[in-house]
Amino acid sequence: MGNIEDISRGPHHIQSKSLFILLEVFHALNIIHLFYNVPTTVYDELSSTLWAGGTEMLKYSETQSLPELNEGEVLVKNTFAEINFVDIYYRTGVYPSKSLPDIIGNEAAGTIVAIREPNPLDFKIGDRVAWMGRGGYAEYTAVNHATCVIIPSEVSDRDAASVLLMGMTALSLVKKAYAVQKSQTVLVHAAAGGVGLLMCLSLLEQLEVHGSAQLPKNTAQRM
Repeated sequence: MGNIEDISRGPHHIQSKSLFILLEVFHALNIIHLFYNVPTTVYDELSSTLWAGGTEMLKYSETQSLPELNEGEVLVKNTFAEINFVDIYYRTGVYPSKSLPDIIGNEAAGTIVAIREPNPLDFKIGDRVAWMGRGGYAEYTAVNHATCVIIPSEVSDRDAASVLLMGMTALSLVKKAYAVQKSQTVLVHAAAGGVGLLMCLSLLEQLEVHGSAQLPKNTAQRM
């Protein structure tokens, strides 16, 4: 059973659209839409667990209980989970899991259905959140407040799930690793990938951006 991660307000409440730049570009990313039928009396958790290997190692399982929340966690009912490269690394065993079988999925989006104090970021039941952590392929995940962000009303769960980790990586590269200035020219390698696309989009209105990709057809298809 996976851990739940939430989106919260306060310092983690996104006040601008900078993290969700032109999200419609990422509709073509590999997104799993999680369809569930949850009875009102019994909580069935449908989750994807695995032994390390190919996609044939992914298995569905059901449990009769929800994850127990630790202090400062929220319970999220996931609607979308992204398939990122890091998820593939965990599935294939490149990144070892602490135990197998495991519930993979490092980011997802959904709705908060339970909260355990303390709640310093003032989450509310019903808040739509995007989160990063572990257990995103499960129907319900317990997530620490610090790893969640509130999804703006104009952004869908699908868009939020598709861009959170890539968006944070891209923003950290252009804001933290090196604060680019409007007078500069930026070369973005691997610009046909998710992070490369986000970096180009985030910089496009501020300065001149050039991107490189492995094959011209990749750039044409993704850009």
